[in-house]
Amino acid sequence: MVNPSRNCIFCGPGCPRLTKEDVWPTWLGKFIPKDAPNYSASSTIIYAERTDVTRKTVNGDSKSRRVRRVCSDCNNGWMSRLQERAKPIVLSLAMGGETTLSDEAQRTLAAWCAMSTMTSDHFYPSRAAIPQRHRDALRLNNSLPEDEWRIWIGHYERTDWVPDWVRNAMAIWSDEHPPAYLADTFPILNTQTTTLVFGKLYVHTFSSVHSDLVSITGKPNEKLIQLLPRTSDRVIRWPPPVMTDRDADNAAGFIFKALDKAT
Repeated sequence: MVNPSRNCIFCGPGCPRLTKEDVWPTWLGKFIPKDAPNYSASSTIIYAERTDVTRKTVNGDSKSRRVRRVCSDCNNGWMSRLQERAKPIVLSLAMGGETTLSDEAQRTLAAWCAMSTMTSDHFYPSRAAIPQRHRDALRLNNSLPEDEWRIWIGHYERTDWVPDWVRNAMAIWSDEHPPAYLADTFPILNTQTTTLVFGKLYVHTFSSVHSDLVSITGKPNEKLIQLLPRTSDRVIRWPPPVMTDRDADNAAGFIFKALDKAT
């Protein structure tokens, strides 16, 4: 029996050797150093009858986190090509420079944000929430099911807010998507939001197998610009209004307010 942990998260079983993938690319390191001596990581799991909270201090910079769940073919193939296309775009936004994002640049950036989200989704593999068909769509077609995804970006000036990565993952059930469990009775997750900070570039993504939920949740923050789905055929002039620490924190936890309204 093949161990799923040996499969590439993008192309599945039968892949060549697995390699480590950087969520915060090495080419950003020259401009955004990864020199913090340690970082704090916390996890909260909410059950019907209890809430489990774990906290730990980890050696190294949080932006040095890597995922060993990507094969060498994917890493050196389509992922590398996407990184090269996205590199000048991401660098400009991460440094806060003035620029314009064409239609092609927006599509490239949206795909890159999705790839980063999907990779970070496997920091904790047993709690991954993005289905394989979404990863297949990105790998094979450089696209996503737009009724099940939202991607926003913002211009963020950090002062005291600490996180570089915030993830909220849930198992939401319906008649179409009934409850499903892992071997240890932990529910299989199917809905997630991820916030990633790359210098001054703030990325917030939302995906769910429940397209109706995605469509009614609204916008996490008025200062964010929606990349996916496209709202119009327009050039984006950058930077938009600056996001504060409060904006960043509120947007990262927006899903809970949105779910309260939805239910």
